[in-house]
Amino acid sequence: MTACSLSWSLLLFLLSGCVSFPRFVVPDSRDLTIKIRRTGDSFLSTVDTLYLKGARQRGEHQVEGGTDPRSANMDSITITQCGKKTRFTLNPAAKTFVQVPIVDWSERKPSQSVRPPGATSADVDIIRDSVDTGERRPMRSYVARHVKTSIQLKPGPGASTPARMDEIDGWYVDLPGLGCEDRGAATAILLSSARDRATAPDRIHFKQLGNAALGFAIEQTVHSTQGERTTVIRLELLEFSENGLPEALFEMPQGYSPALHNAGGGYDMSKPDTLSNRAHQRWAMMMRTLHGWFQ
Repeated sequence: MTACSLSWSLLLFLLSGCVSFPRFVVPDSRDLTIKIRRTGDSFLSTVDTLYLKGARQRGEHQVEGGTDPRSANMDSITITQCGKKTRFTLNPAAKTFVQVPIVDWSERKPSQSVRPPGATSADVDIIRDSVDTGERRPMRSYVARHVKTSIQLKPGPGASTPARMDEIDGWYVDLPGLGCEDRGAATAILLSSARDRATAPDRIHFKQLGNAALGFAIEQTVHSTQGERTTVIRLELLEFSENGLPEALFEMPQGYSPALHNAGGGYDMSKPDTLSNRAHQRWAMMMRTLHGWFQ
């Protein structure tokens, strides 16, 4: 499943049995536009658009139907230039951007265990099954596969991870080099966890049944059941086009300023990096510190 705007805490498990990292690649993609609407029970509808052209990629994330003016600051644009190992993240509302280098994660030393440090004696079984139905759908030069997946979390006594069942019905296409990465044969799963951050992580036992290939989801329905509550997330395909795309779409637009760098790390994308904003930020930090001293 593609990255989601929900404020979930995510754990990454790799089916290869050890934590490995994707290899950096420079793709040569044909011009492609994919637009998808994401709807769910507990968040605003969003539209995500992916543009591919050679070694460059652009992603646009737009929140729909929000009456809160702050929702405009939730819109974002990402421009990825694989050939230059550079990625720009833009806030269209504030006209700010952040530029970061693309890391080749395959150069990092892999971990030999999925057991987190400080794991408790509590056990959690994760059972994943994915089945290719054999159905195919022509999508211009691509072919979409119909795959059904189930992910079950079965906590043992004393585990902090809640029981949960995810049932995923989706159509997928292969987009080699997406994100300037090649994950090889390893398949990654993103699992949400409702555990309290103060609780030590559980010990994970992973069981893989069917291992049908997934890919980039163009249509998908996810039923997630936890306790007596079931939530549904749907991905609806709005556009799939191979029309030519202009080079300018994948360049940094004019009129944007660097985003304010937070003293504690990260960036405030709602403000440009100016002397005035830096001074206001330092003043706010000093006042919070003083307030803490005199509480």
